[in-house]
Amino acid sequence: MTVVAFGLSGAASQELPPTGAELTISTSDVSVAEGDSSKTDMNFTVTLSGSPSHEVRVSAEAKSRTATGGYGAGRDFIHYYRFRQVVFPANATGADLSQTVTVSVLGDTVVEEDETLILKLSNLRTNDPRVKFAGGKRKLKATGTIINDDSAPVITTQPAVATEIIVQAEPTPPQYQLQVSEPVRPSTPSGLTVQKDNDTAVISWSSGGSGVGGNCPSTGYLVRVYENSKLGHPEPVAKESEIITGATSWSVSSLSAGVWYTAEVYAFGSACGNYSANRATTRFLTSTSSAGTVDALSPNKLLAPNPVRSLQVNTSTSNQVTINWMKPLNGNSNIRCTYTNSGGNHANTTIGYKYYLENLNTGKMIADVFFTSSEASLSKVIDFSGENLGTGSRLRVTVFAVTYMACDNKWSTGNSFTWRI
Repeated sequence: MTVVAFGLSGAASQELPPTGAELTISTSDVSVAEGDSSKTDMNFTVTLSGSPSHEVRVSAEAKSRTATGGYGAGRDFIHYYRFRQVVFPANATGADLSQTVTVSVLGDTVVEEDETLILKLSNLRTNDPRVKFAGGKRKLKATGTIINDDSAPVITTQPAVATEIIVQAEPTPPQYQLQVSEPVRPSTPSGLTVQKDNDTAVISWSSGGSGVGGNCPSTGYLVRVYENSKLGHPEPVAKESEIITGATSWSVSSLSAGVWYTAEVYAFGSACGNYSANRATTRFLTSTSSAGTVDALSPNKLLAPNPVRSLQVNTSTSNQVTINWMKPLNGNSNIRCTYTNSGGNHANTTIGYKYYLENLNTGKMIADVFFTSSEASLSKVIDFSGENLGTGSRLRVTVFAVTYMACDNKWSTGNSFTWRI
């Protein structure tokens, strides 16, 4: 319905928001058998009860409960600790009112209890005021149960038989030297590039080598794409891919025009059952122009702030770590963002920093902090005494430089430092 208001300057029209019955988003619990070795899809169905007048977006996150999420050996499912998006198109009907969120369950032959994980739906975004989570809640949760399908071996006993025991002098035990080495992993992918065509981007890379710490060539890859539109963690705009085999490229579509994205690729090696310790990453900007290589941006495109310098871990214990870094070099003064103040544009220079700390053994995010600073040299103490980390825990800290909040591309590339307690 349109309402027309008349005044001295003529007529103007304004579209009123839709009215009518409430539309609800719901989901339900799911159970799947674990399997012995390969991956099994655990599919959660997310349903919208009616046709929305505007696009609806919901963030979905799979979290550990009694099942353990992660990427290495001994994990029960692939742990996505950053949000994925569930999207219902505007005016959706029929099958478009039902969307699927897939969690990959990792099979094994270990006899164990049934285990559970949680799918959390949150961050509802739409211009249709009728759309709500079921029950009027701010968040929805569903339980995924991984059903154990392994059985214990049958043990048989024999009657006791009398035997003669001969006691001999115990030989001197041999001496052994314990050697601890890093696990064998595939090499980090290299040569990451992005080719764009309107709302689609094709991400390509090279294998990077035969392995680190031993022979473990890459047999697959895990690819993610994130939108860099807000301070805080970038939000994924495409679901994380399944492990890609036999290919070194991946296509993602339905990207927004004029938005910066980050792409990252991990290698997976079936010979060692591990992912690469580090990821290949790059950033790219979408547009409505014709196809072309994203790396060749014209000078009037907004560049990111320069990365921080000289990141290092100064001191580390099982309870806290002190990190130091230097302020980035100033950005190119000819590259401007759209932030205006007192009639002028600000150059794309650093106003603050974002750092986060990860436990690489579990995939858990321990710390996530943003702060503003103009200091040339910075030092931060990160306390994680509540995590009860043991000796040998492997940690990684990543620091980003951040520019003005109104700029489209706020984040620098991240500098990371990995160490072991």
